Amino acid sequence: MNEPSGTSGAVHEELTGLRGLVEATGEATFRLGADGAIASWTRAAERLFGYSDDDAVGRDADTLFTPQDSGADLIERACAGEPIVGAEARALRHDGMVVSVAVTTVPVAAGGAFVLVRDLTEQDLAQTTLAESQARMDELQNLAHVGLWSWDAGTGGVQWSEELHRIHGVQPGQFGGSLDAHLAPVHPNDREHVRASLHDALRADRGLELEYAILRPTGQTRHVTVRAEVVRDPDGRPGGLSGICQDVTERKEIEHSRERQLALVGLLNRITAAANEAGSVEHALRSCVNAVREHIGWALGHVMMVDPSGDFVYSAGVWSFDQEGEGLRRFRAASESVRLPRGQLLPGRVLSDGRPVWLADFMSQRDFTRGEAAERAGFKTALAFPVLVGSDIVAVVELFSTQHQAPDEHLVAVLGACGSQVGRVVERTRAAEALSHQALHDPLTQLPNRALFIDRLEHAVAALGRSQTMLAVLFLDLDGFKVVNDSLGHDIGDVVLVRVSERLRQGLRPTDTVGRFGGDEFTILCENVQSEEEAIQVANRVAELVGQPVELATGGELDLTASVGIAFARTPDERPETLLRDADAAMYRAKEQGRARHEVFDTSMHHRVAERLQLATDLRRALPREEFRLHYQPQVSLADGRIVGFEALIRWQHPERGLLAPGHFIHAAEETQLIVPLGGWVLAQACHQLAQWRAEFPDLSLKVNVNVSARQLGKVELIEAVHEALTETRLDPKSVCLEITETVIMADAEFYLEALLGLKVLGVSLAVDDFGVGYSSLAYLQRFPIDTLKIDKTFVDGLEQPQTQARAILAAAVDMAHALGLEAVAEGVESAGQAATLADLGCDGAQGYYFARPAPPDEITALLAGGTLPAR
Repeated sequence: MNEPSGTSGAVHEELTGLRGLVEATGEATFRLGADGAIASWTRAAERLFGYSDDDAVGRDADTLFTPQDSGADLIERACAGEPIVGAEARALRHDGMVVSVAVTTVPVAAGGAFVLVRDLTEQDLAQTTLAESQARMDELQNLAHVGLWSWDAGTGGVQWSEELHRIHGVQPGQFGGSLDAHLAPVHPNDREHVRASLHDALRADRGLELEYAILRPTGQTRHVTVRAEVVRDPDGRPGGLSGICQDVTERKEIEHSRERQLALVGLLNRITAAANEAGSVEHALRSCVNAVREHIGWALGHVMMVDPSGDFVYSAGVWSFDQEGEGLRRFRAASESVRLPRGQLLPGRVLSDGRPVWLADFMSQRDFTRGEAAERAGFKTALAFPVLVGSDIVAVVELFSTQHQAPDEHLVAVLGACGSQVGRVVERTRAAEALSHQALHDPLTQLPNRALFIDRLEHAVAALGRSQTMLAVLFLDLDGFKVVNDSLGHDIGDVVLVRVSERLRQGLRPTDTVGRFGGDEFTILCENVQSEEEAIQVANRVAELVGQPVELATGGELDLTASVGIAFARTPDERPETLLRDADAAMYRAKEQGRARHEVFDTSMHHRVAERLQLATDLRRALPREEFRLHYQPQVSLADGRIVGFEALIRWQHPERGLLAPGHFIHAAEETQLIVPLGGWVLAQACHQLAQWRAEFPDLSLKVNVNVSARQLGKVELIEAVHEALTETRLDPKSVCLEITETVIMADAEFYLEALLGLKVLGVSLAVDDFGVGYSSLAYLQRFPIDTLKIDKTFVDGLEQPQTQARAILAAAVDMAHALGLEAVAEGVESAGQAATLADLGCDGAQGYYFARPAPPDEITALLAGGTLPAR
């Protein structure tokens, strides 16, 4: 007698016991599946019906009976879990013979039933067979935990089988035999419902199915399922009920355990989803404590943060509760005012042990700092679990119940997983916040950088139309700072810049925005200025702050002065770039007038504008006169030090001013629209040079990077220039990489996304230049068809500066690039230490003075011929 695989442990044990019993009886017996098919077959069944085991198993059981008979109905009732005792039917043997039989079924927990079929043609053995069948039925009832009962409504008597006594935990002599005795073990919460259901079934002349709880004399609660049919008296009237009672406690416990496990998994999934969507650490923690408290139904949830020192916890101000009475308010007030050291009380124990803590009797903690407030709130049980970032505890979540709660190991395990999941979100959020802060702040002084300052200036200018005030922009430059760097070194220079930034941040008005533009240049935005005199007072205050001596660690003091230029905006029509330009011009005027002073921009300073106009005129002549040159800076693989390509960098061989770097003329080229033809020239020259190198050095797989201006993107001229350059040089498009700065593409992400997609159709590679200084959105980075992130030099500089998060930020940037399937290349590498750190972080490539300075083509050719980079 074989059983199908996949049976659960408890059910398999039950079937194994039944198997031995059935095989030993000699009775024609088969196992009926819940679908009505024969699941197993005994040798006695084979003898009665004439089907072999192979022919029978899987066969529909109703084919064992004549179509005109009620056998099919019996099988359907058995599949539904209904017990049947001695129902007569006509069996149809394999050879066509019809045999009168009696059918008895016993439902089993796995579904379906055992079916015993007795041949009624052997009348001389009827009494013996009946007795043996009854004995076997008793054993089957015992194994299946099924008892039989009947109620005679006329006499009021109730009869129980032996197994039913065992289910109720009583001896046969202890059962009174009445309906009240039958109902006495029913749980008080269910008793009247059961009584009414019995009477309703008899009155309505219909079957009955109930599930309810019973109480054994020992006080143990069991769960049973009862099924019954109406029994008729000799006149055919409903005279009582007869049925079965099956103990389903184990099944209920399994179902409850499964439901509970699913609920806990759902809790973990809910917390994970909510935390991943959180925009801040506080939001992630609030989502966690709300979800846990609502799931377990406790009164209060609270988050305590771990101090950066790791020595104590304090309230994060994150709470979860349904209703707040006076007791709860006092407890919250007490919690907000305490700091709990490591190892002390509930949160302190979690901080010390790193594991969840469950206090079933919360108030037994005698030295509990919040004890009186907790007692007023009515708390009985508390638990707490850690929020982990790696092995570090960053927060502790504590929950309180007004009922005594027994420890729950499964819940504690899930809460531990929840704490780790939220910890990963905290770690990611903190890294993102640090990266965002670094992108918008100067890494040395932590002041707003150029991008953030201009953003605030744009908002301030736009708001001018809503008030009668004006705003002032101050451009500050330290006098003679180059001498400080050259004579005392850049380390001392950095200390000076940090001291000046601290004084400006702390000494000016709270509403003023101080930024660092680079080098020793600072900018100050003064909003709601009533008069020019008010801005001049700020300039005087700046001079006073900068003029305070700076104490040096090497001993002695350093005296500084500053030149300040001031420009004003009175209407929202002003352009931020113009204001900064005018303030810059006024600052240079202050230097020309002797330094250590301030100047307000006026029309007499427009000669600087004239100089720019002259520069624009020279630019227009420079391209046809072939005054531009390209220098190339090698880009290396950090894995093996190979030269993998070059960045093409433009230079202007000015007939009067000599060789000019891009900073002297690119801005003018942008303003005059010359950047488009100039960019096309750079692209063509770079591609022809790369083609020449690849022909001369065929064993080297080289590529060239060309910078693309914002004014070039989206223009058909750029597409045509790229296509023409690739066609003329027959270069593999992937060997040409176009670099676009991060601030450019994020200025109008949707527009530039379309432009980049148009370039990508040509097959060229795309790189985001100066990554980290703009406002990159991860969603846009995923959509942009880019291949490389070029990490800005400011992050690389921070690797050798003390007390910075540069390494963590760089690691996050590299990991993000790789997660998006992009190559990570670092710019501005100037030391072996920086290169080694970048290699350790998994950065793919780098360029900078440490490897090689930009050089003209002939020097690069010699470099490639030599096979190595210059000595470093």
